[in-house]
Amino acid sequence: RLQWDSLTMYQVCTYFVKPLTAKHKCSYAEALGYGANSPRWMASHWWGCSFAQTVSMLRCHEEHRGTGSYWICTMANNQHDLEEIKEDDILKTPFARVLMSNTCIGTVLLCDPTVTPLRRSWCVFESYLTNLLRTPQADSLAAKDT
Repeated sequence: RLQWDSLTMYQVCTYFVKPLTAKHKCSYAEALGYGANSPRWMASHWWGCSFAQTVSMLRCHEEHRGTGSYWICTMANNQHDLEEIKEDDILKTPFARVLMSNTCIGTVLLCDPTVTPLRRSWCVFESYLTNLLRTPQADSLAAKDT
């Protein structure tokens, strides 16, 4: 039985996202009509963190930053077809594309008490790219993306 306090993103994906998007084999964001929405923030997180904590951390961030458009891979990527994340050029993956978009302000790193996201390769990449985009080398990255 699923419990709100212990529900993880793995379970959200398995029991909600995939069944709700199965008919059209699309992302949850697309199913809701957001399509290629331009998020203001990339949410970098560990799927094993409690979903309630994830929501709470995003609400706290939104409260303090006043802008609440977040790119969350579980909702934005098509969970029925994850070929895009297997791209040979890591800068062409959805994770990099959202960070390099003109509308993304930065990354919100959502951490559990043991800071598990920083032991996950995608989260480390997202943090690295976020930091790199704040340097003079950012222009060369943007040129590579076009």
